[in-house]
Amino acid sequence: MTDPAGEAKAGERSGGREPALSELPGWRALCLTVLAVDVLLLILHMVAVAFANDIPNFVYGLFNLGMESNLPTWWASVLWLGVSAAAFFCLSAELASPCRGRLAPLWALVGLVFLVASIDEVATIHEEVGSFLARERTWSPVLQLFPGGSPGSPWIVFCLPLVALALLVIAAFLWRRFARRPALRLCTLIAAVCYGLAVACDYYQGLDTISKDAVAALAGMSGPALSRATVPVEESLENLGSSLLLLALFAHGQLVRASTRAGKR
Repeated sequence: MTDPAGEAKAGERSGGREPALSELPGWRALCLTVLAVDVLLLILHMVAVAFANDIPNFVYGLFNLGMESNLPTWWASVLWLGVSAAAFFCLSAELASPCRGRLAPLWALVGLVFLVASIDEVATIHEEVGSFLARERTWSPVLQLFPGGSPGSPWIVFCLPLVALALLVIAAFLWRRFARRPALRLCTLIAAVCYGLAVACDYYQGLDTISKDAVAALAGMSGPALSRATVPVEESLENLGSSLLLLALFAHGQLVRASTRAGKR
């Protein structure tokens, strides 16, 4: 991890200011592209659901945010892969900086975690593992130590602790690394909130009928109606979180490179 104080001193010696995010090469185009696709997929989902009886089934499935192996799944995987690539870009930029710190190699961990997430998105590994462990739980004394949780989303009970630990380490790393860049910290914070809310929506969708109805009653809705409504919310929040992380990491790598070049002049 680069040293924020060292970067500041390098900038002072060079006599230059740090570029604004909108001035970074490619950042504005990347921002507009990922956010536009996020919004477009949400709109296409709403149109597909609204005209479900008037369009072919394959078209409905192609744009449905609640289904797998379609365009939304592909895009989510692309975003995870983009975050992974951006993390390795940050690693390369920081290793080339004279202000790098001892924790710079942690960028490789960030890249690997999101690479696995990208693969998992299309391979549905966590869903399959969660379902397998849920079946095994009926006879395994060890697995019975886990709470029943959300029967329809068993991965949350079994996989979330490990995932949460990895994300907390990554969040702490990014928060410290972006100490001098409030905009990137804000992106990281919003992304964390988006992921948390997305998991909460997934957890609700997997609850038993009685629990769903009890929660939905608080919102004046039926359980099935609220469950359907949370599907596009969950997937859109996940995409937004990934998009913000991608933009933050891409910007960080660009800014570190700019600082390094300025310090060499």
